[in-house]
Amino acid sequence: MYAIHAIDHDLWQITLPAPVFYPHLPAAHPCNVYLLAGSHAPTLINVGHPTQHLALTRALIDIGVHPERIERVITTGWSIHLMGNIQAFPHAELFLYSPVMTEPEDYNALVTQERAQWESIARELVEQHGYDQLCTLDELDQFFDAYFPPVASKLNYTPLKDGHHIRVGSRMLEVLHTPGPQPNHICLWEPHSKELFTGDITLDGLPYRLNEVHSYLSSQQRLIDLEPHTLYPNYGQIAQGKERAIQQVRRGQRFLNNFLTNATLTLHGAPSLIEFAEQDLGYKPAYVPRFALTLLTHQAFFEELVRARGIAAEGQGLNRRYGTDLEQAPVHQLARHSPALMPLKSDDL
Repeated sequence: MYAIHAIDHDLWQITLPAPVFYPHLPAAHPCNVYLLAGSHAPTLINVGHPTQHLALTRALIDIGVHPERIERVITTGWSIHLMGNIQAFPHAELFLYSPVMTEPEDYNALVTQERAQWESIARELVEQHGYDQLCTLDELDQFFDAYFPPVASKLNYTPLKDGHHIRVGSRMLEVLHTPGPQPNHICLWEPHSKELFTGDITLDGLPYRLNEVHSYLSSQQRLIDLEPHTLYPNYGQIAQGKERAIQQVRRGQRFLNNFLTNATLTLHGAPSLIEFAEQDLGYKPAYVPRFALTLLTHQAFFEELVRARGIAAEGQGLNRRYGTDLEQAPVHQLARHSPALMPLKSDDL
């Protein structure tokens, strides 16, 4: 089921259910789509995964906006979980971030690359690490074929760049390039009302999607510097009120800094990525595809610590081991190598 939240007379939040596949467990979290339906160009911010087509269509009809009336679609990234349902709006003008202002040579190739990164870890879990009793390779193939259906190689879209402004509904939004979840990730900012659509920048806990840690922390800081009054995330609850909104982004940033700082203290004995994740969770996860996404997030963190010379690493894949080494730079030098990784002060707590 979907949920509808009327935020304003011309703004709705639609929460779509998590995509569900074999063995009938969610592959991701429920996500938010935003409808801006003022007098000019009714617009959707994100359209969800292909499997969420029916839920989004019914939600729009319940609001009173037939899908054919949608004139514009903006997605906060290129991933299939944000724009895989774009074929449901063939008459809408599509806007996507493109730093070189040109179309990608092959969108299907980008989706294939996204699948390969996720699938390789999931297959390694099953083949080498005792998860074969929970999921077979054939079941993994079924899952990834369903989650990544064929998409168009070419997309007809209008490219966006950092600093561009675009009219959506009754609002004029500024495009903010905020890499970290993905290289082409954006947020959308309304400077007069100080409303901020935060995309895949997670407001609490570990990111749901993470491509590069340093960029992610820098993007969080950029959002904090805006001093927003309202946050509209792709996942989770809306944060309203200046103090609460700023604190939400700061809390997410502090969580990541704490994770990076404290992880080094738990890596004695050089655990592998999977050993650390299982210990951190406190149990052996039962759903392989979703656990593989968690491992990708942990892997990005550890590789940032290796880059910053906070820890050493050797090996490949899920057998790659991470640990402290006296020959490497001590933990307190992390901030020197990576400016965004600053130790917490007492007044930040």
